[in-house]
Amino acid sequence: MAPERDVARAASLCRAGGANLAELALRDKVDLAGEQDPGRPGRIIVRDPSPAGDPILDAALQTVTAYQGKKPSTVIRPLSKNRGGHCTSGWRSHVRLRLISALVPLVTRLG
Repeated sequence: MAPERDVARAASLCRAGGANLAELALRDKVDLAGEQDPGRPGRIIVRDPSPAGDPILDAALQTVTAYQGKKPSTVIRPLSKNRGGHCTSGWRSHVRLRLISALVPLVTRLG
């Protein structure tokens, strides 16, 4: 595979991992640790370990739980690889639509 394709593929996977992390944060499942939390501030912390009700997010939450206490950048790569067994061609579109539908109400309130 050409190096350009490798870079494009890696960038795409990182975006997908970041989208999963962002959606878990929007659902108050994960957060960054603050001064009042155990561990180092700014590290990943799981606030609500209960299932999200979505197979992709449930798999992502398991991954984040395994990396709890790590820097957010550390968990992005494992999240991008763990798709909960849903590696279909519509997977990225599915994640994007879920993220957009979660962000639209926030943007509407701000606008």
